[in-house]
Amino acid sequence: MESSSNEVISLRSEYKDFVFNFTDFIWEVDKNGKYTYAAGKTEDVLGYKPSDIIGKTPFDFMTSDEAKRIGETFINIVKDEKLIVDLENWNISKSGKMVCLLTNGKPIYDDDGNFSGYHGVDKDITDKKILENELLALNKNLEQKVHEEVDKNRIKDKQLLVQSRLAQMGEMISMIAHQWRQPLTTITAMASSLQLSIDIGEYDLTKEEDIEKHNRYIKEKISTLANHAQTLSQIISNFRNFYTPTKKEKLVSITNPITNAINIIQPIVDHNGIKIVEKYDNLREIYLHKNELIQVIVNILKNSLDSFKDNMTPNPTITLTTKINDGADVIEICDNGSGIPIDSIDRVFEPYFSTKSLKNGTGLGLYMSKIIIEKHHKGSLTFKNIYNKDGSLSGVCFKIKL
Repeated sequence: MESSSNEVISLRSEYKDFVFNFTDFIWEVDKNGKYTYAAGKTEDVLGYKPSDIIGKTPFDFMTSDEAKRIGETFINIVKDEKLIVDLENWNISKSGKMVCLLTNGKPIYDDDGNFSGYHGVDKDITDKKILENELLALNKNLEQKVHEEVDKNRIKDKQLLVQSRLAQMGEMISMIAHQWRQPLTTITAMASSLQLSIDIGEYDLTKEEDIEKHNRYIKEKISTLANHAQTLSQIISNFRNFYTPTKKEKLVSITNPITNAINIIQPIVDHNGIKIVEKYDNLREIYLHKNELIQVIVNILKNSLDSFKDNMTPNPTITLTTKINDGADVIEICDNGSGIPIDSIDRVFEPYFSTKSLKNGTGLGLYMSKIIIEKHHKGSLTFKNIYNKDGSLSGVCFKIKL
């Protein structure tokens, strides 16, 4: 028994010699949490010699808040005699510096198997924790900046949307005025004709034959006036819901917003001798923000009309196609205009960028169209130029994928 005891003492001595130069803080505590042994770099870690630590508890080197936090954790560990695994705790060194230790330990049992305390090691991870905290602060600051930039972009997008709507309203009012001009001119001419007929007494209303001619003339003029008034009403109907956002998606045929968009620009198309070709290979119904999609299609069609006008395109033609591509619904709008200049390709969807003249372009139409397709319909809006065999531009195709 004495030999066994001497062996333990010898091993203990060798153990202490081993940990003397150990880079971390080696310790043992009794079941009350008081240090019974300390070795290693205790003075480097906490500034205290091992003899200064014996008889004290780890909580004696912590702030009251930290002691309370770690104490609650330690009670639960001791109660079940669990391993102490990577327990981070902040301590106050002899110089007053805060030191973060990473504690690992295991229970100690006496010869009878009774729990008698813990032994373990504390590793100084202060530099690591400071770096982690700095990174957390930077990440938090970065996250805040990201939120701020997102908010700014949302405000910017709303402002751009308003500007785009105002610009489109100006264009639409111009289109309405253009489409109203001819019917109003005809109505005015007919009203003048009727007034002149009355003033000069064109018909002798004392004669039965002239009365019949007069009545026939009046009926024809009234019928024509009614037709033109109906035309004016239809023009208003085409534009009425153009700027009313569709709050909820509606199940409509994919061709529905296309035909609505064509109706809006049809008088200009007819007036300028532009050919519209419709190739609808896909007629299925899908959920859409209809009015917003009409705006996108009108924007693209209006760009084609402006291109034809600016470049005096011979035999101007716009081809609208619907198809199903890899399960997605696709609308293609192609023209035989001047295409997109090579040096402008990368900027087409930028806000305020336009290849049109200052009086015709705001640079917001395609930018807002892309936002509508990507954010409202979770789709994509792309384009590609069409080239002649000699490499010259011969038009452009826009693809809306829904």
